[in-house]
Amino acid sequence: MLRTRAHRFGRHDRIVIDGQHFRTHPDKKRKVIHLFQLVVEDIIEDFYITKSDAELSELIRTGRFRCDEGYFSSVLPLLRERQDTSDISDVEEVDLLTMFWKQEWCRRFYLRRKETDPTLRLVQTYHDLEIFIEDEKDLMDRWYLDKFGLRRPPGPKRNGEVRKAFDYPSKYALMQWLTKWRQGKERIDAFIPQRQKCGNRNQLDPRIASVIERCVKEFPSRKKPKMVDIFDDVEEALEDINSRLPEDQWLSVSETTVIMSPGMVYERRPSEKSEADQAATAGSLMVGLSVMRASVSRLM
Repeated sequence: MLRTRAHRFGRHDRIVIDGQHFRTHPDKKRKVIHLFQLVVEDIIEDFYITKSDAELSELIRTGRFRCDEGYFSSVLPLLRERQDTSDISDVEEVDLLTMFWKQEWCRRFYLRRKETDPTLRLVQTYHDLEIFIEDEKDLMDRWYLDKFGLRRPPGPKRNGEVRKAFDYPSKYALMQWLTKWRQGKERIDAFIPQRQKCGNRNQLDPRIASVIERCVKEFPSRKKPKMVDIFDDVEEALEDINSRLPEDQWLSVSETTVIMSPGMVYERRPSEKSEADQAATAGSLMVGLSVMRASVSRLM
């Protein structure tokens, strides 16, 4: 007896059965049973059908079944244009759009690096990234709207700052994107979210961890450096390390990582302590947390 073929579909594939359109319902495949959701004129309806692998094989044999791979993803056609063969079949659409947003920022920066006009040419330093972001952010906003027919979400609300109209990156974030993209051989799968690794401090490069530890030690000292001074110290130290490394091995770190490092949850500076502070450990911890919340306002 011949074994029934096991069928597999990506979450962005369009299933066509007897002229009706369906989408694979996420997380609903159970061994040889598939759950498909009806789509009428690109509107997802609250109607489902189930098909076994055996039933699908019979539909294929009789010409009543078709799978349009990647039909529901607005990103896949653009990937094909660029000959990017990344496997993104299991990535949510909202994540795909963000991934393509990041890649376009990286692609445009690399074009500026290759600019023949020396007055326009940039290098991958925080200084030049800041210039580039200011030059490109409005153009990127228009590009995204033209490509996908929607706007990027606004930046986060932060006390004391004007909210960004859309979530363009900070120079620190863009440096990380460029490093990831280069290490990922300039493919979009370099930006696939790795949520299962969130909170794993062991993934931080030991050289970066050492720089952060050294720089944040100054924060509770009597020198009273500002948060921006800590970030600048980290930036300068990493640029020094990167000057001795090949470009595809450059190190970068976000301000979030610096802020959330153990040394930033600190007791108050000695000059700021009172007898009440010294008797209330919980109070000093809250001060540290409040500083972190305020400092997050510089991110992105």
